[in-house]
Amino acid sequence: MKYADGFRALYKQCNALMLKEEDRLLHSLEHFPQIPDANCLLVYGYVDHEQGLSFEVLAIGRKEDDSFTFADGKHDERVIMRSRGLLDHDFYPVDASFAQAHTRKIDLLKRYDVSPEIEQTRFMEFLDESREPGYVDDVLVYFVKDELDVEACWVRIEQVHESKLVGTMLNEPNQDFGCHINELVTFSVRRMGDGKAVCVAELGK
Repeated sequence: MKYADGFRALYKQCNALMLKEEDRLLHSLEHFPQIPDANCLLVYGYVDHEQGLSFEVLAIGRKEDDSFTFADGKHDERVIMRSRGLLDHDFYPVDASFAQAHTRKIDLLKRYDVSPEIEQTRFMEFLDESREPGYVDDVLVYFVKDELDVEACWVRIEQVHESKLVGTMLNEPNQDFGCHINELVTFSVRRMGDGKAVCVAELGK
């Protein structure tokens, strides 16, 4: 599977990340215990609210047919990979037992836990069409105001208020919508005539 097949299969899960011939990923892992003819990494997926879906490297391994072998991990050093650089890489699910030797490292990733509200939005599939690839909590929001052209801005989800979402604007609009970069904006999800879900800012009169 790839990121485009759905990030939830990679989120808070252990997977084998397959290396490509042109990859330089192993160069940053020279201090990790090695394995002959390595062609994959054991990684654990988590979401950094600002950096998006990320992967903690747990061990170097090799995939042969449907079986995996992994070297020992390195518990005192971290190597992090961001999904935005791995969108075309293949991932394979692995047996949960592979994670048992790395529970201490995985437990440390709880520091990236967010509020239950934000966590809930990560499982709202209707938002998937609006998410920025690699950045799970960032969605494209359309701003609509009389006498102005419709404009889209990236917004990072911060809160949920009943049926509406609240997020931080990540870029400055080209027009005067009465809101600016780094400010909070409220938005809702609407269904278009073709059934597509889009995020629309709730602007004051």
